[in-house]
Amino acid sequence: MLLSDRHEWSPDEQKEFLQSIREKSAYMEELIHDLGIAFRMDRSAGVELAAQSIELTEFVRRTVAETANLPLHKQNRFEISGGEQPLYIWGDAGLLKRAFSNLLLNAIVHNPAGTSVFVRMESAEGGSRVRLQIADNGEGMDERSVARLFDRYYRGTSTDTPAGGTGLGMAIVKQIVAAHQGTIEVESQVGRGTSITVVLSADRRSEADEKHE
Repeated sequence: MLLSDRHEWSPDEQKEFLQSIREKSAYMEELIHDLGIAFRMDRSAGVELAAQSIELTEFVRRTVAETANLPLHKQNRFEISGGEQPLYIWGDAGLLKRAFSNLLLNAIVHNPAGTSVFVRMESAEGGSRVRLQIADNGEGMDERSVARLFDRYYRGTSTDTPAGGTGLGMAIVKQIVAAHQGTIEVESQVGRGTSITVVLSADRRSEADEKHE
């Protein structure tokens, strides 16, 4: 439409078209990326994770900070607790960052402005595992939505706001956690918020090195 010589568009109309182009381009980029990750996870038997020792506390703090600084205009409040001592896991930093970012974004996108998001990290099961909990005090979900949360292309929301994203985000989270031999559980109640807990294996070698130093 912009390239057509048959019409003259006002500056405001041109700006509107360009804004639409930018939004659709960003959506297509996100969709292609999500499809790539989903395809890779589908072939998980042959996937080699770029695994490394990760200090979870600082890793999650950086991910939360990046999410909090996104231009979502919702004025959400983030609160981080736990992790007073270093918590190490062994995993693919790129994939885990995507999983944690998706969980944080889900708590924002599907809740009204001003929703608080609480992030807690702690050692579990005698130090052999690490638990990450991401909870919010938002709208919550009914049992059907909880049951389908990790289904591909399911974009259910308990708010009146149209659901965004590709519908692959939470399915990818579950696949990434499973690829790291972890578990993920969801608890939610309409009107009282949602809590998602991820449990991953601890990297005891790095903990031992930290104590030795």
